[in-house]
Amino acid sequence: MSFFDKAKQMKQMLDLKKQLESKSIKIERDGITVVVDGKLEIIELILNPELSVETQARKLKSIINDANKQMQVKMAQEMKGMGLGF
Repeated sequence: MSFFDKAKQMKQMLDLKKQLESKSIKIERDGITVVVDGKLEIIELILNPELSVETQARKLKSIINDANKQMQVKMAQEMKGMGLGF
């Protein structure tokens, strides 16, 4: 791979990174809502006051993990679509 090919691929990766950072995944379960962005950061969190603290903690962990997994799958699909799959 030539230097120019590598530079082109790097630009594609940076463009993809910017594009993915603007996307988000929203998961709602049992009145708890989590929104995760393309940087895998939580940008919105809504708890359900009707649930116990223990139940909220358990469900929240599951929801956050699922949101992160879904975003990672979305990122991998975007990378594959651009020919950047690893």
